[in-house]
Amino acid sequence: MRPICTSFFGFLACFSLLVSRPFDRSRPSTVVYSADQSFEAESKKTNTSPWGSSEEHLNLYRNGYFRALHGYFFLDDRNRLHVYRALPKVRNPQTNDFELQPEDNELKPEWKGEPYYHEIYTLHEGEWVPMMWGNSTPEKREFSGLPEQYLRFDSCDSNDALDLQREDLKRASWRDSKIKDVYEFGSYAAVVYSLNPALETGPPSGFKLDQRPVWLELLEKTGKTWELPGSTQSVSVGNYCGKVVLTSIRGGYKRPVLILFFQEGDDNVAHSYVAD
Repeated sequence: MRPICTSFFGFLACFSLLVSRPFDRSRPSTVVYSADQSFEAESKKTNTSPWGSSEEHLNLYRNGYFRALHGYFFLDDRNRLHVYRALPKVRNPQTNDFELQPEDNELKPEWKGEPYYHEIYTLHEGEWVPMMWGNSTPEKREFSGLPEQYLRFDSCDSNDALDLQREDLKRASWRDSKIKDVYEFGSYAAVVYSLNPALETGPPSGFKLDQRPVWLELLEKTGKTWELPGSTQSVSVGNYCGKVVLTSIRGGYKRPVLILFFQEGDDNVAHSYVAD
């Protein structure tokens, strides 16, 4: 995997997702990646956009949701997403203790006490598709120990403190928002931000009054100003931890895929979106 960018501003200049090396979790490196850096570099030389016709208006669509109880994520050098999810604990009626217990009855004979499920997904036409997991058959999980490589959630925005100073983007959206992250491509900017729902007509369904949900929207630049041509996505009420950017062929065009990582209680969660 190749780092392309991640440098946040202000007092949280190093706020990012981290990936640890095998057997050495004390040496992290930054984690915003692109599946095709050379593609973007070539487009700048030719002064053309790789994201399709300039007359075409893109929108963001959710294309994946991965929840990992006490779990881990990892992107390998083939841009496959590995998900490690902890097995649930069930009370043993004989000992009254909580013990690990596989959810899949058909896999119980193969279980040797490993604490995690391991799942692998790959991008195809902008959609996440489950791969064959280890020696098991497609659409089955395999058991695993603690992964040797994984994305670390060390610097999440637990106090809703991160706020990138991008007034040009706030003018097109909510001035009282706190911008957490921005990814610009072509004439577009995908903006991750938090907003107190009390500033609107009330909290969205499922949110509490004191929660600051995190949102995602796609702005489009017209001349020197940003505009909001599409809808806004409500993503999470968890702590924002960073992003990974990949590219995928969709409808004959290269499309960016944004994976946003959050801490939501005991879960590490990945929300994935594709611009199309």
